[in-house]
Amino acid sequence: MRSSTAAAALVALASQAYAQLPSSAPACVASCFAAKLSEAPSYYGTTDIATLCQIPTFVSAFSTCLGDHCTSAEQTEGLVLGAEVSTRQVQSVLKAKHWRSKC
Repeated sequence: MRSSTAAAALVALASQAYAQLPSSAPACVASCFAAKLSEAPSYYGTTDIATLCQIPTFVSAFSTCLGDHCTSAEQTEGLVLGAEVSTRQVQSVLKAKHWRSKC
């Protein structure tokens, strides 16, 4: 039962990762993003993308994965897409905090 719960959690994490990237993202970029997001709870105790984007070792691990599995052009695109995802997530958190402070 425990392993099926863990498997379901990993599937959910992978779905969350793929949902953050455009469908045109290179497969290696999507794979690296999903892999690093699924590893995040073990290393950082969270899968919150806005939080992870603030952790230099998470960003470095994603960049290393891109370098190991993508072409140079895909790596560059992956870094740009990663930055865009991070920016959207952080802005979303900031908007939510601002909205809550107004209530």
